[in-house]
Amino acid sequence: MSATVQAPAGTEKPRYRWSRQTTLIVLVGLLVLACLCSIMFGVRSISVSDAFAALQGKTETGE
Repeated sequence: MSATVQAPAGTEKPRYRWSRQTTLIVLVGLLVLACLCSIMFGVRSISVSDAFAALQGKTETGE
């Protein structure tokens, strides 16, 4: 007869931790893409570099 030792409650690792992290990364990426598209196609069409400049707070454009 052998005794089994169980881990204390609350010390188990989540089974699908990688899945939650991957989902979070994908959702943040989609949010960034939505922000870029909102900037690029909001009032007028602009370049990707202008969109990143706008996200950095610059007010001058390349025109």
